[in-house]
Order: sequence, then C-alpha cells, then structure tokens
Amino acid sequence: MRSYAHWTPRYLLARSREFFDQKLRPDDPWLTREAIGLLERLLRPMDTALEFGSGRSTIWFASRVGRLTSVEDNQSWHRVVSEKLAMKRVSNVNFLYHPQDVQTGAEAGSASYVRVVSEFADESLDFVLVDGIYRNHCALGAVPKVRPGGLIVIDNVNWFLPSTSRSPRARTLAQGPADEVWAQFADATNGWRRIWTTSGVTDTLLLFKP
Repeated sequence: MRSYAHWTPRYLLARSREFFDQKLRPDDPWLTREAIGLLERLLRPMDTALEFGSGRSTIWFASRVGRLTSVEDNQSWHRVVSEKLAMKRVSNVNFLYHPQDVQTGAEAGSASYVRVVSEFADESLDFVLVDGIYRNHCALGAVPKVRPGGLIVIDNVNWFLPSTSRSPRARTLAQGPADEVWAQFADATNGWRRIWTTSGVTDTLLLFKP
C-alpha cells in the first residue's frame, strides 16, 4: 500500500515550488535547481560528457559541452528524444539505445547499457550524469573514467546513498548504502569533494574527482 506519511506541509511546499520551477523553465534538466545552477557554471564547451538516461537534459548538456554520449533504455522515449535532437539540429550527441537486457542485481554490471562506460579510456571524461537504469553499476563504472577535476552527478541520490536529507525515501545514515555496489561506489569516492543538493522532493549529488 502506498504511503503518504511524507506528505507534510514542508514537503507539499517543496513540491509546489518544484512544479512551478519546472513550468517556468521547461527546457532545464530534471535535477535540483541548485545542481542546475552549479552545472551552468561548471560545464565547458570543450568537455567530453556521458549521460545515462536521456530527456530534457540531453539538449541542455549538448549546448554546453563539446561532445555528449547519451544512453537510453526505452525505445519509444529514444525515438522522441531523437526527433527533438534532429529538430534542434544538434550534431554533437552520440545517442545510443540499449534496452534492459539483464535483470537488476549482481549480473547487471554485464548489461550492454552499463558497458557503454567501458568504451571510454580511463580519465577521459569531464562529466558523467547517472540518471537511468542500473544506476549503481553505471556510477561505479564511471569512477575510473572521469579525469581528475572531473565530475560525476547522481540524480535521486537520496534513494541510494545515506544522508540527513528530508526528501521522501531518503536513506538514513544508519541504513547505509542501498546495496553492495553503492557501498563500493561510496568507498571509491571517499574523500572526493561533494555537494549534496535537495529540492525537498528529490536530491542531486555532485562529486568532484581529486
């Protein structure tokens, strides 16, 4: 049965703010407003970027980086975003379709969707967004591929890594990471500079590789 325990006045206010913010800025990514503001300042025209999970963010990132590879698992959504890229005449995106070919769990690391990251040389990426399926394996796989000074962004991070966030479904410090792969990711990025942002509805984490 669905729980509405998180529907507090604080949450309802945050949700309303997020709704109107998205209406006012329909071309922005579905990330927290703070994260978007930071990325606007951090991304550079010469950057090489990788995005797991496509959408409004795809065109937004493409206009700010030199080259973007975007991976999508939903065929109909891939078609929709492809049409938008063509309509906008976006030419710097390698847009890939990789359906979910492995169930989530221990074997998910072998999925074709996840293996896209292995096609990049170590320390060759400036920016990786993890916002699709197999997020744990995609995040872990991105760690060696990001250059020093580069950035990994995890959306809906409150579902996967522990914090003191008030967002719904947020994992507590006592609960720890969502699974062993997320625990490995947390260990691998221990000591990285991090900016944890929240809308009160969901959270986005920015991690900077030393």
